[in-house]
Amino acid sequence: MVARGWRGGPDRARDDPARSPLPDFRRHLSGRGRLNRRRRMPYRAAMTYDAQETDRRIRRTRAAISEAFIRLMFSRRYDAIRTADLIAEAGVGRSTFYEHFRNKDEVLVAVIDPLFAPLADAAVGRGDVYRLQAILAHLWEQRSLGRMLFASGLLDKLQRKLAAMIAARMDEAGDEGPTALIAAGAAAGQLAMLKQWMTGEVSCPTADLARLMARRTA
Repeated sequence: MVARGWRGGPDRARDDPARSPLPDFRRHLSGRGRLNRRRRMPYRAAMTYDAQETDRRIRRTRAAISEAFIRLMFSRRYDAIRTADLIAEAGVGRSTFYEHFRNKDEVLVAVIDPLFAPLADAAVGRGDVYRLQAILAHLWEQRSLGRMLFASGLLDKLQRKLAAMIAARMDEAGDEGPTALIAAGAAAGQLAMLKQWMTGEVSCPTADLARLMARRTA
């Protein structure tokens, strides 16, 4: 007697998944089909939420450290700021601080981004005179702090930071040539101008300096 599921022979049974005695690996061992796209969505959504929450925590921590650094910069000399002071001011754990920064110099380089962005834009021909003028006015108001930075041995680190920002913009624009070398020269030139202006070696109205820097391209 031939079982009803085998009617027509084993070859035919295998061709019909509904009748075949062979396991259908497209189905879950419980007998249910694999989770479809809609049923997988809650798992993916949870994973996405976790990643987003982690990103938010990272941003909050870095913001707390950066804001603490700025407060300390306005209350004492840069060379008098200790990492322990920065950690205490930010209200974070020591290990948490070192997950994001190695030292206070790295915090400074991160904090300087908004000030350097208009300079980097100007170096690649995208200078905005009004943004530059606003940044220069801010730097002039805090010129005692700026002068200290130029004299504290940080100039090389600041120059490398600005050069990296310029090089990134050159790469985005598809510029040819040794972008790293060109960017290094542009950054050195811009910071030399700022140093002479902020230390009083050369006198120049803020608006005029902004227009001059806006015309300079890498």
